[in-house]
Amino acid sequence: MAVPLLLFAGMVGATLLLAVLHLAQPGVPKAVAGSAIELGDAYRGETVFGQTCAGCHGELGKGGGVGPRLNGSPIPLALVKARIEGGKGVMPAGLVSGGAEKDVLAYVASIIAAPAAAPVASAATVAAGQALFAGKGCIACHGLGGAGGGVGPKLAGRALTEDFVRARIAQGKGVMPAGLVGGADVDSVVAYLRSVGAVG
Repeated sequence: MAVPLLLFAGMVGATLLLAVLHLAQPGVPKAVAGSAIELGDAYRGETVFGQTCAGCHGELGKGGGVGPRLNGSPIPLALVKARIEGGKGVMPAGLVSGGAEKDVLAYVASIIAAPAAAPVASAATVAAGQALFAGKGCIACHGLGGAGGGVGPKLAGRALTEDFVRARIAQGKGVMPAGLVGGADVDSVVAYLRSVGAVG
């Protein structure tokens, strides 16, 4: 009788110790390195994705519907989150939210390709881009450091693709004239915008 009681007491003690030390506590959702995007559970996210997103993005995000292929694409996760929350085209805003959104983001993070490493610009190139950003009047519309406040959108922290930024500089849009800078100056402005998080 004493041996079973001692075993029972030992099991209860070990359970209480684990509870106190939180060694068996479920993991807290991780954040994506270098961002404030919280990720949930990728396995639950795969289920939600299959029920909600696969109709447009294809099974496992491999394309085939009206939405773009996600699997293997170097899409910034910040852009994925922005599309989930704001929608675009046929994709409605807020298709998933709360915990389901975090779970889907975790799943999508597991299937998209890691973005290619951004080229490291010299301090001189970034400084030249900053001078051009100020000298060409970009500050008047996009604010100091691209922080917004003018008629143009906020740029800082948006993690836009480099191709998108280069196209906007070349083609303009709305009140923004085309070709404000050209040649190597575009590289400098892109390097500066990357330094403030406008380019992902």
